This record gives sequence, C-alpha cells and structure tokens, in this order.
Amino acid sequence: MTIPISTFEGTLRQITPECLTAQGEMILRASAPKFLPLTETERHKVFEAQRDNLDPNITNFYVSARPLRRFSGDYFSDFLDEHRLDVGCYYSVCTDESGSDYGTLVNELNAYRSTDADYYTIFVDCLSPEIANHFNIPRSAHILALVSQPGKLLNALSTEAPEDLKQRLQGAAKANTQFGITLGCVVSKARIEGVIDLRQIDAQYWFFDRYVPKGPIPTPAKEFTDILPELLQPTLGGSMGSNMRLQAIGADLRTLGLNALIYPSARTDVAVSYRNGVLQRWRGWNMVIYRGGFPRKVVHQDLGGWETQFWNGITCLKRNPDTETEEWWVGGLEELNLMRYHIVMKKKNILP
Repeated sequence: MTIPISTFEGTLRQITPECLTAQGEMILRASAPKFLPLTETERHKVFEAQRDNLDPNITNFYVSARPLRRFSGDYFSDFLDEHRLDVGCYYSVCTDESGSDYGTLVNELNAYRSTDADYYTIFVDCLSPEIANHFNIPRSAHILALVSQPGKLLNALSTEAPEDLKQRLQGAAKANTQFGITLGCVVSKARIEGVIDLRQIDAQYWFFDRYVPKGPIPTPAKEFTDILPELLQPTLGGSMGSNMRLQAIGADLRTLGLNALIYPSARTDVAVSYRNGVLQRWRGWNMVIYRGGFPRKVVHQDLGGWETQFWNGITCLKRNPDTETEEWWVGGLEELNLMRYHIVMKKKNILP
C-alpha cells in the first residue's frame, strides 16, 4: 500500500526542561524522575546503584540519560543518547489554539510519578475551569503540581535546590498545607509535512497492513481497533520485557523518512469521530516528531501474537449508527492511570 502521508496543521503542547523554571524542574525531577532526561548526577547515581550487580567480565557499562519512549525507534541496546529521542520530540495534539487537549499531557505526567517517593504528588491542568475556580487562579495552559507532604519533598531535594524553594516548602510544611507550583508549558501552532496520522482511516489501514504480521503466531485481529490493546500498553514507553514492538515500529517509520507520527495516548481516554470518512473530532492523541533521521537499517522479526484483549476496567466501544457517521473510543485509561499510583501509595499509607 502507498504510505498515506499527510500534513498536520494545528496546535501542539509539551513540557521540556527549557520551558521550566529552576524550581519547577526540580519538583518535576523529584516527583516524576523518568519524564525528563537524566542529569549527569542522576546518571552517576544509577550507575553506582547497578555496578555491584554487573558481571565482573563487563568492561563497559553505559547509563542512558533518555528512557525508551513509545514509537521512538530507540530499541537497539547500544544506542547512545545522541541517537535517542527525548521528551522534546513529544507533544499532545490540542483541539484548539488555547492548548486544550482533554488532559492528555497532564495524564502523561501523572503516569511518570515515582512510587518510590514518600510524598504524594498529583498534576492537574490549569486549563480546566474546575481547577482554576478551585484554586482561584486564571485559566492557562500551565500544569499545576500539588504535593501533599511538602516536608518530605523538602528532605528529598538535592542540596542544590534554590533557597526560595526550600523556604516555600518549609512554610507549607509548617502550615500543614499542600504545596503547589505551576509548570510552564509550550503551546505552539505547527505545520508539519510527512506525517502518519493514526486518527485518519487510511493511515489506520496502512499501519495494520504493514505491522500486524500474518504469522507464524497468529494475531486475532481484523482491523486497527482490534490492536489498540497492544498500542495502549500501560507500561512506560509501551515496552514490556523483550517486547520492543512499538520501538521497532518507530525505527521503521524513521527509516521511511517520515517526519512525525500521531498516535493514541495510553493515559487518557482516546476517541475519534468521522463523517463520511472525514475526521471530525478527537481526544487523547499524541505526536512524536522524528528528528535527525535514523543511523542504521532496521532488522526486527515480529512473530505475531499481538495483544487484542483489554485488561479489566478498559472498554473499547464502536458505533456506526448510520451510513454517514462512525466513531470509536477507549474508556477507563485515565482512571487506570491515576489508580495505579494511588493504590501503591495507599499501601504505603501515603495519601493526599
């Protein structure tokens, strides 16, 4: 099939280290350490923690600053950071120029919260009227980080933490209140050519035909919506052990010379609606922009056996009430994303 390349014109939203204040970056690194690239200090800590478990015959050990991300293409074990995609290549796809994305970006952040912390953090969207009214703040495209045990967060910060941040945390701890800080977002209009947009029906047909193997392990799927359980794997980066399928797909897209992929979020209830085959509405979609091409030919053997069954609490509904309209959506992803963190913290008796 001919690759159904399209041109994206719309609004994108993201968080990168460059758009954060020093205080905001420190809070984000403390609460969701895998969301941003590791600093040299953090990489050294990871190395020290793993060094004692290494085989004595290993002479070289590399700690990547950039974790694997969904559809990144970075599934080769010897990839160094100059070839890996980082958070700066990832965006949520907005429904309007204000940056509204139905909470997609904030839910991505919440998925990266660390359960190793002894304080409870939640990220909320300041574009939500309910959030703005509750905290008496103006609506904006910022994301608000709320920490329920500010004293414990203070203890977890490095000695390099800004003095004014320490004082704010001390004040919140003394007053026995939540600590809140807004994280700056980048909202930008964009026009990008060479895009595979999985919101589009022809792109869904092409993706299914190219990547879902016919054997030797059969995948009981007949169309794109049947493989959504595979695409929406809840693990970070969509990788489970030896299953690097989504990274391999990203690698193939990069070798094809494509500039970007629009794909469904695994953290937010995702939906699309069509009229006469033309996209009308959507929610819960992300974009990854492929920068710098790909440094080598991709060799990946996919034997099949794609996941086609959603786990408990997740439902996929499809409607085609007449000949003109069609829609499908996946529900329960956002609730699952929030509850996985909440349940672990509840077991540790750490609640907001």
